Amino acid sequence: MRNFADRNYHLSRGYVKFYEERLRNPVAHRKLYDGDQHGSTNPEISTYAINRDSSTITAPDGGVTTNFYFDRKILSTWYRGLVYRTLGPLGSGVIRNWGRNRPYSVED
Repeated sequence: MRNFADRNYHLSRGYVKFYEERLRNPVAHRKLYDGDQHGSTNPEISTYAINRDSSTITAPDGGVTTNFYFDRKILSTWYRGLVYRTLGPLGSGVIRNWGRNRPYSVED
């Protein structure tokens, strides 16, 4: 008997073509089906709440992870969208410090 896993991602507003529209159309939830060739078990559902400067992911077990990131819509900054802080489901946290690494011959 073969085991399988299948996952489906659902966007807030369906498929969009252009990058700017994708920023306004984040993933809303994910369903993970894990089973065998004769049928699948109940799906594990993770939900996503994605905002301009943070995102919250709720796992199937109820654990919540929050990521804080630099504004993704300010296209003139090199650090746009980079995560600078993560809060885990058990109160753990990670702070990230980013540095720009430009090639020698590149100017601002």
